[in-house]
Amino acid sequence: MAAELFATAQDVHLVLGNLKPDQCTSPTADNRPATLTFAAERLARVVCADAEMLTEDDIRVIARHIAEVQVHQIAGAIAQVISSSGVHGPIVAAGVGAFLVHAAAERLGLECKPLAATLGEAAGQAAPAAALALLLAEWPDV
Repeated sequence: MAAELFATAQDVHLVLGNLKPDQCTSPTADNRPATLTFAAERLARVVCADAEMLTEDDIRVIARHIAEVQVHQIAGAIAQVISSSGVHGPIVAAGVGAFLVHAAAERLGLECKPLAATLGEAAGQAAPAAALALLLAEWPDV
């Protein structure tokens, strides 16, 4: 594994088909477009290879492993909040990464309600940004 910023979670989920290029709003590690081809090339670099050295299946294995670790970390964070707050759900998932929250909640045996199912896809994806804007409006010194 390379100790450099060659790829991001966005690349992982492009390769796995969890995100479409038009859902990618963050810059990529190499500033090239957020496409499946470039995402695969970036993920290959994580293991000090290039796309010609690895098969598409190899790249998907790398992506699945990283996604699994990501879901494990999110599940751990949810469990920590539950432990400290005593609140047990349901979990509300919002934003373009709601699928990750759903997977983590499922792993913990918790009900997960996607906000997009209530508000619609666009509003469900924008909800975290809107919530942050409302919170910042309450804290004018931030």
